[in-house]
Amino acid sequence: MNHLVIAILTYIAIVCINLTKFTFEFNAANTLSYIIMILSYLYSSRADYRRRIVNFYSSMKSGAFYALIPHAFNLAILGTSGNAQITGYSYPILQILSCTVSSFSEELYFRFLLYENFQKAVGRITFSIIVVSAMFSIYHLPPKLDVALTIFISSYFIMGVILQELYIRDGLLTPILFHTVFNLIGGVYAISLNTLASIIYNLTLTLALVVFMIANNISADA
Repeated sequence: MNHLVIAILTYIAIVCINLTKFTFEFNAANTLSYIIMILSYLYSSRADYRRRIVNFYSSMKSGAFYALIPHAFNLAILGTSGNAQITGYSYPILQILSCTVSSFSEELYFRFLLYENFQKAVGRITFSIIVVSAMFSIYHLPPKLDVALTIFISSYFIMGVILQELYIRDGLLTPILFHTVFNLIGGVYAISLNTLASIIYNLTLTLALVVFMIANNISADA
């Protein structure tokens, strides 16, 4: 079967499952989504287009650095305005494991399987990044949205662009580490889901993207 078809069918499946997790069993729905993504990756990774992985130390530095930028600004700006507070982990081992597994499976699917096959089909890097990042954002949508939550969810699009650029530059390991570190730090504090806080959250992610693109002299392709 065509690998792009597999990627699209996988996306339809995980989005449908994602919508049911708010009325079904949350953890079971998440686990099923992660299993489907990993299985799709394993099936398609037989093809000869595996991305290289740079050394672990370099990937760790890049992934951690760009993940820390938005959180540092979030805590500095939202914390001082009373829109963020440190909550810590209620179940540290379980939450750390959950962050790691979710980041790993989502990066295998979105950054590798979906992007590689879509980009191969359309032949345009920037367009592929935009489409895959939009699909990454839609995947995280809850069933009901208000203005603040809509703005907040749009941050997943910006995050998707950052992760995809990291993948293109370094291969698969760096975005996995970025996503894992980002989720682990994000689980330590909670922000108020009001419009102002959501806008600031988007701006801090945009700042991380701008810093990354300037540091790496990245420009759009034709």
